[in-house]
Amino acid sequence: LSILLDLAGGAEVLALHVGDAGVSYASFATPEVAEQVRHGLLESTPWVVRFADRGEAVSGPVVPGSVTSTASVEVPGLEILHDFVTEEEAQILLG
Repeated sequence: LSILLDLAGGAEVLALHVGDAGVSYASFATPEVAEQVRHGLLESTPWVVRFADRGEAVSGPVVPGSVTSTASVEVPGLEILHDFVTEEEAQILLG
């Protein structure tokens, strides 16, 4: 947490979620502060850092309850076709 606070340059870290297997989220007040921290992390740590920005303003920090849960994630244009192949075809493909 201290490295995030240092890199944020006095800006508030709104939320921090430390997840399993090193996957974590941090929320900042503005995209500019998030970019500043991302850039600093890339230069000073071996961490893999990704920037995500929500398309609309949200009140309060948005932090998922679990970084492994993607049940509520919607991908525009993605359609899931259940039972696209039979069990037998799947076994052959995996074979």
